[in-house]
Amino acid sequence: MRIDKRLAVPVVVTAVIAGYALPAGSAPAAAAPAVRGIHTSAQVVTLITGDRVAVRTDAQGRQFVVRHAATDRAAYTTVRQGAELYVFPKAALPYLGVSLDTSLFDVSALIRDGNGDRVPVRLSLAAGTAPTAPGVTVTGSPNATTRDGYVAATDAAAFGAALTVQARRDLAAGVPADRRLFGGVGMVRYAGRGPAPVIRPNFPMFTLRVNAVGVDGAPLQHGVLGLINVDDGRKAISIGAVVNGEARASVPAGHYAAVVESIDLDAGGNFVPRVVTRDFEVTAANTITMDVREATTKVGFTLPRPAVQNEVGLVWQRTDAETGVLLSWEATGTGDLFVAPAPAGGVGRTDYVTSGSFSSPAGSADSYGFDLHQPSTHDIPAVQQTRITLDSLATVREAFANDKRQDALIARFTWEPWQFFTSANSPEIPFPLRNTEYVSAMPGQEHQVLVQANIDIESFGSFMTNSRHVLTPGQRLSEEWWRGPIKPGFPVVTAGSTVDPFCLACRSGDVISLSMFPETDSAPDHFGFLDVDSDGVTSTSRLRLRTGDTVVADEQDISGGDFTVPAGPATYTLVYDQTRIAPWFVTAPVSHTEWTFRSDTSATRTVPDNLRCVTDENCSALSLPDTTYHLNGSLLNTMAPGAASMDLTIRRTPGGRPAPLSRVTVSLSFDGGHRFVPAVAVPLGHDRFRVLWVNPRQEGPVTLKVRAADTAGTAIDQTIEGAYVISAGIL
Repeated sequence: MRIDKRLAVPVVVTAVIAGYALPAGSAPAAAAPAVRGIHTSAQVVTLITGDRVAVRTDAQGRQFVVRHAATDRAAYTTVRQGAELYVFPKAALPYLGVSLDTSLFDVSALIRDGNGDRVPVRLSLAAGTAPTAPGVTVTGSPNATTRDGYVAATDAAAFGAALTVQARRDLAAGVPADRRLFGGVGMVRYAGRGPAPVIRPNFPMFTLRVNAVGVDGAPLQHGVLGLINVDDGRKAISIGAVVNGEARASVPAGHYAAVVESIDLDAGGNFVPRVVTRDFEVTAANTITMDVREATTKVGFTLPRPAVQNEVGLVWQRTDAETGVLLSWEATGTGDLFVAPAPAGGVGRTDYVTSGSFSSPAGSADSYGFDLHQPSTHDIPAVQQTRITLDSLATVREAFANDKRQDALIARFTWEPWQFFTSANSPEIPFPLRNTEYVSAMPGQEHQVLVQANIDIESFGSFMTNSRHVLTPGQRLSEEWWRGPIKPGFPVVTAGSTVDPFCLACRSGDVISLSMFPETDSAPDHFGFLDVDSDGVTSTSRLRLRTGDTVVADEQDISGGDFTVPAGPATYTLVYDQTRIAPWFVTAPVSHTEWTFRSDTSATRTVPDNLRCVTDENCSALSLPDTTYHLNGSLLNTMAPGAASMDLTIRRTPGGRPAPLSRVTVSLSFDGGHRFVPAVAVPLGHDRFRVLWVNPRQEGPVTLKVRAADTAGTAIDQTIEGAYVISAGIL
């Protein structure tokens, strides 16, 4: 433990507006525009174990959870209890309720309390001991056996590593009854506000006793329990610990579903989860038995190519019959995973699915992986070994570009029709990379990928993602990520997407709504946000909207908003300047984009029915031109001296009636923007162009300038500094 004499730490609270993050205290006044910021709405917390969890809610209210492990062979139990989200690293399970407070892993509470980068704790020490709690900084000692302090994000991995070592040792030798950590820590409690208060109706309450039996037939020494009233989840829903074979709860009468998970250790040091569920009714004080020995069904996949298992997992979800309150339980394991077969619940809804992630063995000639899901069911089947054939999968040829040779993160999400939240691990993978991913293509499943360009623990901004889409068996497609030049823009919803597109540039009455994203790449449906400012990171923007001499908006660090404009027709100019500088980026540090367009008061709806408007439904699209670039260079966003080419598409924001293009020019500067050399833009039809030029011999960054206009006078003028780098030796 380290002593820190600082007793007060400032906390930055973030308010979320319309899916975008806005610093608290800077929310606009009523007369000001509703703005959309340049930083992601994802909330990032670092657990006491060093595992990083990012939570993001999309425009449809669905929640993504991205886990970045602090240790090798990490596995998790992720629980959505109503609106509360818990993420339990498997190494914590033997100690829950005895020496580790379950609130330490309440991600929702950590976000609410503003404790994303440090976890306040109170340690209870066994009398006469002098334990060492790795990663804990002590700030006070109320008495001889109590220590107050915190675990900072930068130190949490040390706590998690020590906990994992002890968990493996204790599971191998037999977990001691007192569950003391690190030689004498009797309890680690969360010192923040904790879970949100639960308000329940004033019903007669009964004591429910859960007797839990372990794999050896003796009382289960450790486990975690989930419980929900499936008549009405508002009456009772909870997470608790099984300690020495027992858990208790006070509940009203009704129908219930329960789940218990425990872990063992295999010979390879992997935590092996065992999950058992049960439905039952409470009419008076009651005792039920949950027997882990019933968890005999092994979740697994037989693959058509050699592969190494990353993890297998299951999701068991119970939704009540009355209000839609749910308990969603996800268990993953890096080794085996066992579950007890069970019929579908008789009250409310039961949903169940299993998954597996696999990668090509070390030394393989090519990189490939499997992202698999078994068909969703309402019961828990007795047989869960699935033989996979290539023709049942979609094949995605992937290329991951990056400005540097560095580790990055990939998270792959699959949504079942009944899921409102999903989670994924994000392993560290060296970029650039070419990979083939074989993906399950079940009816109703939706898929989404998130790619972060770095693994920096302080930043979750530099990610790129796409819209949810469906895949079909036997489908073959290609997808590139982070192919430059990176620039701000308006992404589109592509074929196969299941998301109704938004009107990203539209007018309702006399309000112009703009929803630009700070980062887009060579795929038209990809979009991302900027990193949060920190040491070595600068992320800024300035958005200006004017008509004639009237300045409608002049705002810092936003990429959109709802802006009230003068009534009637007028010509507008939108100017957006952006800076994105970080240690993991080389290209596109600065960009300048200027749009010119005509707009009039919109009193009726003119956009297609499937296009969603941000403000009033009586909206009309502005049809702003946007660029999609594809540099025909390396995956390091470099190009060699000599003949060079780029594919350019001039797209329009969706929903309008774009006029034909009248002019497209491309030029490049090899001297920092002092002199520009024109390139040749060869029309390919459908507003696509092949751009040709010659790179000089000197190495270094190149500035790109593109201008395009249509016959209606709508135009774009975009300049990207350092759009790519000329390099003779890196291809």
